[in-house]
Amino acid sequence: KTVGYGEAALSDDVFGTTGDVVNLRTQYSACSHGQLDFQPISDKDMTSNPNDGTTNIRNGVVTIKVNNASTEGDGVVRPATTNALTAAFGIAARDLADHVMYCLPPGTMSGIAYAYINSWNSVFDDDWCRYVSVQMHEIGHNINLAHSGEGQTYDDQTGFMGYSYSQDDQKMCFNNAKSWQLGWFPDAAATIGVGQSYNGPLKGQVNYIVGDPSQDRVLVKIVSGSEAVYVGFNHQTKHNINTAEGGNRVTVQSYNGSGYSASTLLSKMSSGGSFSGNLGGQTYTINVGTITTNTDTGVAPVSITYGAPTTPPPTSVPATPPPTSPPTNPPTNFPTTPPAPTTSAPTKTPTAPPSPPPTKAPVPTNPPTFPPTNPPTPKPTVNCVEFDKNKKTCENAGCTWTQQGSNKSCERNA
Repeated sequence: KTVGYGEAALSDDVFGTTGDVVNLRTQYSACSHGQLDFQPISDKDMTSNPNDGTTNIRNGVVTIKVNNASTEGDGVVRPATTNALTAAFGIAARDLADHVMYCLPPGTMSGIAYAYINSWNSVFDDDWCRYVSVQMHEIGHNINLAHSGEGQTYDDQTGFMGYSYSQDDQKMCFNNAKSWQLGWFPDAAATIGVGQSYNGPLKGQVNYIVGDPSQDRVLVKIVSGSEAVYVGFNHQTKHNINTAEGGNRVTVQSYNGSGYSASTLLSKMSSGGSFSGNLGGQTYTINVGTITTNTDTGVAPVSITYGAPTTPPPTSVPATPPPTSPPTNPPTNFPTTPPAPTTSAPTKTPTAPPSPPPTKAPVPTNPPTFPPTNPPTPKPTVNCVEFDKNKKTCENAGCTWTQQGSNKSCERNA
């Protein structure tokens, strides 16, 4: 049994040798900005031809014949392929190239592909060997990248270490955590710790410029010990036009350590979005401004704070000089002589007697006036008869009241 395509088609799908514009080589080169280039090895002839249909290496591809049925499974066919390569070319398969992809006939595997971590070998089921997302994903494992999840193992679809897709020419790269791990953007990366912040634009990795430290940041790492969170702008354009999730949004992934470890998608924010999380017992907050998506100049302004601002410790308490020694001489005793009076002594009795009494009584200048010539006017005359109705009224008027039986009279006093 054999794969359903020829060597030329496979070489084109992996290296673009006959014009395929999106393949393993072009996509890794684009995502790394020319820092990682998978080239086909030079043509190589067999040193021992088994004459069973095995071919020489041309354009990075070789056909190997093994004496095992596909129904025996990849656990048998894969090591048989390794042994056949070694026998035909006189060199260990792992030494033929930095990375060797095994494209097995249909029905040999139960899955679609797998790869060995931080190693040279990857294994694919038939047509899955031709799809760029699977190529990028499995070679990603070879270069020490683990899976990217969200709620499950593979469901961070912002980059190639999530799900794989049965489609050709898919343009996508890796998420923020994987990009940091790969180290492709050293002069466009910022790191903040507890008490620090970042305020500024983030541009997508698609517009990164190699060797330009003055450019906008591509990645921000929020770190506490071995724990970290990675922030970036998933600009959906150019060689990232087919990102399957969070396009033109600010995305946040967690990833701990620096080696093979899964990352987790925490948030994907559009303009005005905000996200807070806890890292190392401290809260970090990410706020997003107005995102622009122009192909060459699009950015996402962000404000990131992490924990309380760091303040310098208080200065040392100034040294206080010790109190001065007590006076060397004790205070003086009470004075031996009484103090001088504060006021003068009274003056002596005057020598002259007081002034003599006056010799004569004072004489008034005018004699007293004579008594008035006219006596005072008499009381006014009262008509007592007018008050004969009532004793009290009569007497109040200064009259005399008399009553004999029913006869009443009010008369003026004599």
